[in-house]
Amino acid sequence: MAITEFPPLITREGDSVLVAAAGTQITLPARAESAVRQLLGGHPVRIADVAAIAHVLLEEGLCAEITDALRWACTGLLPTEPD
Repeated sequence: MAITEFPPLITREGDSVLVAAAGTQITLPARAESAVRQLLGGHPVRIADVAAIAHVLLEEGLCAEITDALRWACTGLLPTEPD
């Protein structure tokens, strides 16, 4: 699972999606928009469902993998299902 701690700015421009957050801006193919919105939407996401994009966002520091220690620290603080 992965979470993000800040509200990103996600903008679609033609064949690209621009993602800006935490002082970082990256450009991805437009087909990645759904996965980007899932990963940076503030809800836990299973990495296996969006692995290719998750790898990029993790490397760029735009989201972080939830470890067991973080999971226990956030118990009850994170939504378990998207609204």
